[in-house]
Amino acid sequence: TKTHNIDLIALYNRFRPAFEEIFFVVTMRSNDENASVHPQLCKYKNVLCVEYSELRYADLEGLKKVVADLSQRFRNRFAYFFGDDGSQWLTDGMEASAVRRLEQMEQAKRDMETEPFEAVHFKFGVNGGGRVAVETTVNLQEGESEGGRR
Repeated sequence: TKTHNIDLIALYNRFRPAFEEIFFVVTMRSNDENASVHPQLCKYKNVLCVEYSELRYADLEGLKKVVADLSQRFRNRFAYFFGDDGSQWLTDGMEASAVRRLEQMEQAKRDMETEPFEAVHFKFGVNGGGRVAVETTVNLQEGESEGGRR
C-alpha cells in the first residue's frame, strides 16, 4: 500500500496485530532540504530507505533493472526476518509480476492524461491529467478501513 503518511510507528501499531511483521519502503530525496523524511527513520530494522532517483527508469529494461535492484535490497535488508536465502520468498516470478503491474500503472497514467482531474483510475489511484490521487484508503480487513494521505 502506498501512503505519504510517514508516522511509521502509528502505522505499525495499527496494522501489526494482523500480520507477523510489517515492512516499510520509504522513498526519500536526501538532497532536498524540505524533505519530510528524517534520516533516523532509515535505522529501523523493518524500514528500507531508497533514494527517489534510484526508482526512475526510461524504458522496459530500465524498469526491470529497478525492480531487480530493489528486490535484492529488500532481500538483504529483511534477511533478519525471512532468512538468508531471499530467493525462496522473493522469487523471479514475483519480480516479473511487479514489472507487469508497473507497466499496467504506466498505461493507466497514459489513459488518464486527457481525463479531468476528478476522474480516478481506482486500481492505481491515478487522477486525470496523470496526477496521483490526493486521498487513498488502506483496507485492513473487509469492511474496516483507515484513511491515509498521498
